[in-house]
Amino acid sequence: MRAFPLLLVTTTLGIAGVTACSDQTDTPTGTTTAAESRSAAPLREGALYVAELHPLNPRVQQTLDPDRRTPRGVAQGKAYFRVEGGMLHAVVDVRGAEPADAAFPEGLHPQHIHEASRCPTQSADVNGDGIVDVIEGLPFYGPIMIPLDANLADTSSQVPTFPLATGSRGTYHFTAEAPVAALEAALGHALNLPSRHVVIHGVDLATPLPATVQTLPGVPAQLTLPIACGELHEVR
Repeated sequence: MRAFPLLLVTTTLGIAGVTACSDQTDTPTGTTTAAESRSAAPLREGALYVAELHPLNPRVQQTLDPDRRTPRGVAQGKAYFRVEGGMLHAVVDVRGAEPADAAFPEGLHPQHIHEASRCPTQSADVNGDGIVDVIEGLPFYGPIMIPLDANLADTSSQVPTFPLATGSRGTYHFTAEAPVAALEAALGHALNLPSRHVVIHGVDLATPLPATVQTLPGVPAQLTLPIACGELHEVR
């Protein structure tokens, strides 16, 4: 039996992102507007887009995680997207994520391409609790564009199948592919990957987060907590 509603992780986060961004009077630097997305140039055949995934909220893993003394470290990695034959091939390699164990039996890590191009800094922690929660990050990274799960071709999948971290170092290797045309048709605008970014979520469910850490309705704050983020750039 699942300990949390997976549907909410995808759909509610997307809805919350739209709401949070619409409430902002000033768009954070680097955020991409919907108009800019629609007018973006198409992805180039053969192009490779890469995001270096840097730790976000490392203090949670370093000081609050119950098993922080393991050699796992903090979440980081790379996300790669290549366009070949009209297909978008996605690869995400992460290490330092919470692996499946008794405290976190799912070992699940929601991951998405988000609409905007800026990863939040510590300045996003507006309530001053020392943690950038999922709601505080939304004005920077924007709403979900594409869930990076096994159903990559279906952006409205009702049952997201996100990757599971394993082993003492908390690693996972995610791969999926989908037609670029189908993704853009579902979104109603160009993917425009160079103005997007990737966010990874999820820490040990036993992690004692402050009550001020915000989350989504019906979903534990530990599951939605952003742990790594990277901006996408075309490298060739």
